[in-house]
Amino acid sequence: MTINQPTRRQFIGTSSALAAGLMLAGCTAPSEPSTADGLPSHSRGTAVPTLCELCPERCAFTAIVSNGALANVLADGTHPNARGSLCVCGYTLPDVIAAEARITEPHRRTAADAWETLSWDQAVQDIAAQLASLTQTHGAESIALVHDGRPSHALYGETLLHALGSPHVVNASQRGADVARALELTTGGRAFYPDAANTKMLLLVGQASSGSAAPREASVLHEAKAQGASVCRVSAYRTASDTALDEWVPLAPGTELAFLLAIAQVIVEEDLYDHRFVASCAEGFDAWATTLSAYRPAWAETVTGIPAATIVRLARALANNAPAASVCAADLCDHYANSGEAARTMALINTLIGAWNQAGGALLPSDLSFAEADASCIPAVPSPAEEGVATIDALAKAVEAGDVRGLLVFSAGASEALLASLEERPETLELCVAVDSHRSAATERADYLLPCCAVLEHDELPSFDPGPLPLVSVQKQVLEPACPTVRPVSEIVIELAHACGIGQFFEFSPDEVYAARLRSVGLAETELAHASFAPLFDKQATYGDLPNIVFSNEALEEAGMPLTAQWIEPLAHPTDDIRAFRMIRTVPPTCISPYASGEKTRSIAAAGGLERAMMNRAAARDLGIQEGDEIVIETPASIATRTVHLTSCVHPKALLVPSDAHSSSVSDETIVSVTKGASR
Repeated sequence: MTINQPTRRQFIGTSSALAAGLMLAGCTAPSEPSTADGLPSHSRGTAVPTLCELCPERCAFTAIVSNGALANVLADGTHPNARGSLCVCGYTLPDVIAAEARITEPHRRTAADAWETLSWDQAVQDIAAQLASLTQTHGAESIALVHDGRPSHALYGETLLHALGSPHVVNASQRGADVARALELTTGGRAFYPDAANTKMLLLVGQASSGSAAPREASVLHEAKAQGASVCRVSAYRTASDTALDEWVPLAPGTELAFLLAIAQVIVEEDLYDHRFVASCAEGFDAWATTLSAYRPAWAETVTGIPAATIVRLARALANNAPAASVCAADLCDHYANSGEAARTMALINTLIGAWNQAGGALLPSDLSFAEADASCIPAVPSPAEEGVATIDALAKAVEAGDVRGLLVFSAGASEALLASLEERPETLELCVAVDSHRSAATERADYLLPCCAVLEHDELPSFDPGPLPLVSVQKQVLEPACPTVRPVSEIVIELAHACGIGQFFEFSPDEVYAARLRSVGLAETELAHASFAPLFDKQATYGDLPNIVFSNEALEEAGMPLTAQWIEPLAHPTDDIRAFRMIRTVPPTCISPYASGEKTRSIAAAGGLERAMMNRAAARDLGIQEGDEIVIETPASIATRTVHLTSCVHPKALLVPSDAHSSSVSDETIVSVTKGASR
C-alpha cells in the first residue's frame, strides 16, 4: 500500500494554489498583472517560489522582491520540511544577503599578512600555478576540497578534484559519513524517517544539532503528539522544539550508543522482538543476539547516567506499541566517533520491533543516488586511484599530518565545519583558497578569497532530497548578484579548470546539467517553472515493502566496521573534575553561522538570549556560578568567555555554546574546562 496517493501534477497544483493564497495575504493577488515570466506582481513586490540552500533541510518559501532587494520571505505550507514555517536563519535571509561583510573582489594574502585585491585573471592564474606545484611536489592527493553540500558545489568541486587526480572531496553538510555508510550497509538506505502521522510511540535519541526548532523536526513531534502518540527524547539537552514531548530523559553526551544497545538487550532477552519480521527480512541476527548480554541496563546506567529501570521501561514500551513505533534521531547521533554504531543499532532496534515500512513505524524511502548519477552531458573523468577522506574530521587529520597541503573551500559553512576540527592552521598547509560570498572568521585563514554569488543570486542545480516522500528541489535565482565582480561557483571552477589545463572536462553548461537532472526523474523544466520542488511519488516509502536488514555479515567487516554492533567508547569523556564539560555547539558549523552577524539576526538572538551559553543549574552551583555570570571556557588551544544561562534542561556534564563567528573552534570530542568569570 502506497503511503501518499496524489499525483505529482496534483501536488504541484496544490502548491501553486497555496502560494497564491500566501500572496493574497500581503504581497500580491492572482488577478493583478504579471511580470514577463508569468510571476505575479504587486506594488509591494514580485513573488518568486524558491528555497533555502543554507542547510540540508532545503525549506521552500516564496521570496518577495521589491526594487531589486529581498523584502520578505513566506514559508511554503505544502513543503514537507518547511510546513509553513522557517527557522531563524530562513526568516532573516533579507538581512543575511544584504550584510556588509560581502566579498566583492578577489583578494590575496601578502607577506605582511594583509589582504590585497587583484584581478580575477591574476587570482586564477596564481592559484592554478600553486596547484600545479603541489601536484608536482607532493602528488595530486595532496589537494583536497570541502564544500557545503549544495548541488553545484558538489558536482563542480568533485569534477575539478578528480580531473586534477585527487580523491579528496568532502561534503561538510554530512559530517558523519560513517553514519550514512553504516545505515547503507545495514538497511540499504542512508536515512529513515518516522511515520509520525500514524505512530503510537516515538523515541528520539540525540538532538538536532541546530539546538533550535528546525521546522521539520518540530512538525514531526507535534504531528505525533496531536494524534495521541507517546513522544520521548533521550539526549544531552532539551531543545526548543521539544514542547510536544511527554518525557525528556537526560543522557551523558556521547553515550547514545550505550543506551541503544541496552534497549536492544532488553527486547531480545525478554523475547519481545518480532520473530517473524526478523526472520523474513534480516541476516545475521543470531550472531548479534549472543553479544547483547554484555549490554544490560545496569551496565548502561553506569555509562549514560540513565536509571536501568527507565531503560527497561522504554524498551518494553517500544515493543508493546510495535509496529506503530520507532526509535530515530534528527541527526542520527552524528557527533562522535561511535555515531556510526549508534545509527546502526537504532536501525536494528526498528528491525527487532518489526517497524520498517509499517503504519506508524519507520519509513525507508527509495535510494535516490540514481538521480545524482545522471551525468550524460558531463565528459567522463578518470576515477582517482585511491579512496579519498570521507569526513571533516578525517580531512583535518590529513591536514595536520601534512598529507593534504592544498585546500579549496566552497562556502563559509564548509570552512567553519573544518575549523571546528582544526584548531589552528598547520605550517604544512601551503595553500588555502576560500570561495565565498561573505567574510567570516574562517575566510580570514585563507591565502586567497574568491567572491561568489550568495544564496538566491543564482539558479542552483536540482537536488534530490530524501524523506518519506522524496523531493526534487530547486533554488531559483531571486536577486541579481550584489555586484558585477561576483560569480557563481560553476563559473569560478570552469575558469580555474582551464587555467589548470583540464578544461576539456567542463565542456558542458549548467543549463544542460539542470535539464539532465530533471529528466532523470521524469520531469520537464516547465513543470518547475513556477514551483521550487516536486514530489517523487514513485520513490516514496511503501507500507509492507520490507527491506533487507543486516545484523551481521562480512561486508560490514570489509567496510571497517565491527562484525556486530557493539560498544565503542567516545574519544573523550568529561572527567570527575567539576570544571570538565563536553562542549556542544548548538548551531552546527555546516549552517550559516558566519552570516549570523546582521542586525536582524543579532536582535533576534539577543531577544531570545540565544547568544548565551547554557549550563546545568546544579553543575553551576557547584562552581559558584550564578545566572548571568560570565564564564571562562578553556580548550587545549583557546580561551573564550560567555554570559551563562542556567537551566535544568541540560545534562550536568554538557555545556551548550552558540556556534557563531566568535565561538571557540572545538571538535565534538573536545572536553573543555569551565570556571567563573565576572559576576553580573
